Amino acid sequence: MISVIIPAYNVNQYIDKCISSVVNQTEKNLEIIIINDGSNDGTDLKCQQWADMDKRIILINQSNQGQGSARNVGVMNACGDYILFLDADDYLDTNAVEKLSENLKITNADIIIFDYTIVDFDQTNIKIKQTWDSDVTEDKLINSSTFLWDKLFKKNIFIENKICLNNEYGEDLEVVYYILAQNYKVVKLDEYLYSHILNDSR
Repeated sequence: MISVIIPAYNVNQYIDKCISSVVNQTEKNLEIIIINDGSNDGTDLKCQQWADMDKRIILINQSNQGQGSARNVGVMNACGDYILFLDADDYLDTNAVEKLSENLKITNADIIIFDYTIVDFDQTNIKIKQTWDSDVTEDKLINSSTFLWDKLFKKNIFIENKICLNNEYGEDLEVVYYILAQNYKVVKLDEYLYSHILNDSR
């Protein structure tokens, strides 16, 4: 099972589309963990409404501690064998989890890297196609995506390596480089599964 981890802080105008994109996945066997990180704009109320409607949603409320902390809480509470990070102002393609699950059955990968779409300020869609193969080099690591949200991870990677995300801007970078440099089975799925929204806060 895949656990989708959504840290949420003051994203009232985006959170419904984000959660809806997970709830309405074609693959129904999934877990949804939302960490409300001390929101004060009504995000918490919307998250509670979704949790009341869908038993797959686990809502965790905490005081504002930052996105890294919220992601850590999500990992520690995830019951799935794999975790997928989703920013609360982004959304998933409708069959993202199904395609990832199907790929896992074929490859038994530890990490799946997939393509994504950037939705720009004027709603222009910019398709980002990634490359990856089994020959890991320093140059490849430097040029690879440093995001957590464009990859599916086996949860034990975080547990075994005692990975703890900090709350600094771009906290993904150090963790992604570290993980990809290890001897894990990484595969590339040529599918656009994630939409990353550029907004005024980014």
